[in-house]
Formats: sequence, C-alpha cells, structure tokens
Amino acid sequence: MTAGAALRDRVALVTGGTRGIGLAVARALAREGAGLVICGRDGERAEAAAAELESRGATVAGLACDVTDPAQVEAMVAETARLFGRLDVCVADAGVCPEAMVDDLDQQHIDGVLAVNVRGLLLTTQAAARLMRATGGGSVVHIGSVSGFTSGPDGGEAVYEASKAAVHALTKACAVELAPAGIRVNAVAPGWVDTDMTADTPDALRAVYTRRVPLGRYARPDEIAEAVLFLAGDDASGISGTVLVVDGGLLAV
Repeated sequence: MTAGAALRDRVALVTGGTRGIGLAVARALAREGAGLVICGRDGERAEAAAAELESRGATVAGLACDVTDPAQVEAMVAETARLFGRLDVCVADAGVCPEAMVDDLDQQHIDGVLAVNVRGLLLTTQAAARLMRATGGGSVVHIGSVSGFTSGPDGGEAVYEASKAAVHALTKACAVELAPAGIRVNAVAPGWVDTDMTADTPDALRAVYTRRVPLGRYARPDEIAEAVLFLAGDDASGISGTVLVVDGGLLAV
C-alpha cells in the first residue's frame, strides 16, 4: 500500500474496523496517509487488522472496545489522543444485524441491536466530537443503511431497520449541533455489500436481491470505503447532515 496525500497528517478512528466495510474504510484511510486507530470487540482481531495495515506502511493502533460501554468509548478516544494528540476523522461503523421476525422479537434482541447501532454510535460521536472540538474540528461519518429507508423483501430485520433510520436522524441532528465547532457529520448508507456477514446468503436468495438492484450486483466493500473517504476529506468540506446512498440504484426502483 503506497500512502497517498489526501489525509496525510490527519488522524482517523474507525469503530468496527476489523472486518468488512470497517476494515475496507481503514485500508482506504491508510492509503491516503492518515494515522489510524481501529477498534472492535475482539482485541485479537483488532491487533491482527492493525498488523496488516502496518505491514503496508500505515501508522495504526488496534484496540478492543465495546461501543455500548461509555467507559470503553472514552478510553478509546483518550488513547487516540495519547497516541496522536488529535482526531480529525471518526468513522462509526460498529453494528450488528441479527434477524428475527416481529412476532419473535424479545427484549434481548431489541436492546442488543439498539445498544450497538444507536447508543454505541452516539457515544462514539460524543466522545470523538469532544476531542475534535479541542483540536479545531473534524469530520464524523456514520455508517447507515438503505434499511433505514426501506424494508427487506423477507422481513426479519425490523429492529435493524429502525436502528438505521435512527442513525440517519442522528446524523442530521449531530450535524446541526456540532457545526459551530467546525465538525461535519454525514452518513453513508450502503445497500447489499459483499462481506463476510453476507457470505452465507443462499445463492437463490442472493439472486432475488440482485434482481432488485439496477446494477445487478452487491457492492464491494471498497466502493463503500471510497464514499466514506470522500465525506471524510476536504473535497466534502461544504457537506454536512447528508446521507450518501451507495446501493447500486436500489432505492431508485
């Protein structure tokens, strides 16, 4: 990986950065020269992801962090400040998507999804914003989903869909409130993406999904990462409070 220059001397934090979209985002940020902190619940996985990026020339730390725990989130951002002295970009990617039909929803399922996808994202944004405010501003990018706009064809994701609609609403609210501090807040809303989380989708069901997408395929994680990179960087300096959809045309149908 040859570092670029678009984010040289910037520092980025990526939650959920050990796999899938989050790891693709971390790779893109590293390519553009950012110093990185990546985190996930599994500390060994975080260290392994950091080692991969380091082998390609990045300056990166991998940390264990459960974003539902305020103390761990604060510690993650404090460690970012200790290592790098500042924070310019925060990508809140940590999320879960267990399936259950509405009739089968229980408190554990509901609370578990909302704790990670909504509370964890908000706690991350709060802590990141405090450090950004102290160092002159920055850019926060939330990972939403087309599921925040529409329901899937087979059901089973009611709470996930509600959580991503909440992410989009929080993006707009945070953008308004944090703008005076020079902090931009945006979101990327992917459609179906080829990751390890979707790898076990049966071929027949995958065919149903892709027939609904005008481009006729799942997105690649790096395509989502490039959208995040755009919103994180100076080329999007006038953009805040928007949700950038990357779905192959799904919502246009």
